[in-house]
Amino acid sequence: VGELEAQAPASNANANTNAAEPFMPVDGLDTDGDGFSDIEENLYHTNSTLADTDADTFSDASELLNFYDPTKNGGRLMDSGLIRVYQNEVYRYSLLYPVGWAARSLSDTETIFTSNTGEFVAITVQDNLLNLSSYAWYLDKMPNADLASLPNLTIDSLPAIQTADSLNTYLAVGSKVYIISYNIGAQQQTNFKTTYQLFLKSFMFIE
Repeated sequence: VGELEAQAPASNANANTNAAEPFMPVDGLDTDGDGFSDIEENLYHTNSTLADTDADTFSDASELLNFYDPTKNGGRLMDSGLIRVYQNEVYRYSLLYPVGWAARSLSDTETIFTSNTGEFVAITVQDNLLNLSSYAWYLDKMPNADLASLPNLTIDSLPAIQTADSLNTYLAVGSKVYIISYNIGAQQQTNFKTTYQLFLKSFMFIE
């Protein structure tokens, strides 16, 4: 995750000590193969031995990422009590995060959402004075990066770019870049991979 170390959040604990061979953490144990790690199952009160806790034919992780309650057939995620809405009034964005995580703003430009394992997601806002695209901004910071190997995605229907380890996502909008990073801290595995996807899928700008 340290591919963009100079631009990553100050609290980023995913240090890459070998740029040629970046550390690639393994996924947390997923006993039932539903896309939630067993630790994540506890976070959303789902059954770690059933891929479809509410027996509605959709896997638990798929329901969460489509904003449905994985514990209740037909239930909406917004009504589930499993998540909270965070809004940044300065930079006018909002997102969903698990009710079991703590949200803390370090400044207007950096907010962290911390799990009980010490893993956390950080949202950092940095200047993009040349109004570069996400792709061009990343290339400017990492001119030797193999961009062909980096995933492209959209956030709030806007083009973004992600590092190869899928732990840092960069969204350039106008004169700002929004960095959404999943920090595993001392962990050797990603226990909240689907939760990180929820951050990305729910991130949106407030009118």
